[in-house]
Amino acid sequence: MGAARFRSIPVYARTVIADVLRGKYGMTDVVAIAADQQADGTLTYLSTDGVAKKVAALRGTSQATDVAGVIAFKDHLWRATYTTRDNGLHAYAPAGITMPSHYDAQSGQAWTTSATTYLPVDMAARIPLLLNGTGSSR
Repeated sequence: MGAARFRSIPVYARTVIADVLRGKYGMTDVVAIAADQQADGTLTYLSTDGVAKKVAALRGTSQATDVAGVIAFKDHLWRATYTTRDNGLHAYAPAGITMPSHYDAQSGQAWTTSATTYLPVDMAARIPLLLNGTGSSR
């Protein structure tokens, strides 16, 4: 094998993840996707679809030809990938990459504290993707 090759590609990530990528890993081409802020200053958690919509809007017309590599929690990867496709990008999960799979019992989002609480929520959220054909093989 030859020398490693690097490509400069933008990474779009929720703000908390973008901060880690910049601070811990020194990545520079990271676009933070922030939660929506209400008039009273409170933040509204973005859904998977909300994040994908913001990325698609930021990519503009190039979204039709973009290819997105989706990195997500293991049990969320299928839905994250197909939700990204549903928003107009060609999205794929990288083959051979182990995704994070440890649930945080202290998570501030009750449905993400364990597989028992998360999987029913995720499976229900997959139904619209399956019904509209986005979740089928392309």
